[in-house]
Amino acid sequence: MTPLSKSKAKYIKSLQLKKSREKEHRFIVEGNKSVLEFLSSNFIVEEVVGTEEFYAEMNNNLLPPSNYTCNSKTLSTLGTFKTNNSALAIVQFNEQGPLNIDKKEVVLALDEINDPGNLGTIIRVADWYGVKKLLLSKNSVDVYNPKVVSATKGSLTRVDVYYTDLPQSMADYEGEVYAADMEGTSLSELNPIDSGIILMGSESHGVSHSLNSYITKRITIPRKGGAESLNVAVAAGIICNHLLS
Repeated sequence: MTPLSKSKAKYIKSLQLKKSREKEHRFIVEGNKSVLEFLSSNFIVEEVVGTEEFYAEMNNNLLPPSNYTCNSKTLSTLGTFKTNNSALAIVQFNEQGPLNIDKKEVVLALDEINDPGNLGTIIRVADWYGVKKLLLSKNSVDVYNPKVVSATKGSLTRVDVYYTDLPQSMADYEGEVYAADMEGTSLSELNPIDSGIILMGSESHGVSHSLNSYITKRITIPRKGGAESLNVAVAAGIICNHLLS
């Protein structure tokens, strides 16, 4: 293992910025579990930085050609974690092919989701319920933001994320489009589904008006208390649990 240099540390820190990630087509993955998930996935892990303890427990067959060592204090300065005593990986963007939605699958679509934690959690929810594709409006938060990657807990390796022109994608789709809406049909009145697009909008604005004509069914979570709204990630989990269980 090679000791981590100052220049390499500076490069890794730069990947916290979206402009650097887009320039390099690389992003960082932090923490033991997430690094191991990416090492075992179809993502290309280019480099790993880890503590001696991490490498001592590691299966060397999974490691990339370039590996660096540093102590946990230094490791914690490279990413967004307050403490990281195991590892960090530099991973190449996973370039997607053309979007193709099968008529027999369920897809999640997110319109103007800007909070990294919410997006990461929704990707994890999608993975839990077996949803393989996630559509994002082009103005949504960057999926390779370190906070998004961290919140997915490795689920990003199993859910394909597409940034797309949502109105165009909806126009090309011939199945049902279910949109979360405060005035929609109660989930309690709906049966589970085995195909369709589940569309979620932002907490502050809901689904964009440009998507209204493509919605075939507006759905809502029954409210019994006084809360004005639900966190979008929580709402996605509840809707998926009802429609996909």
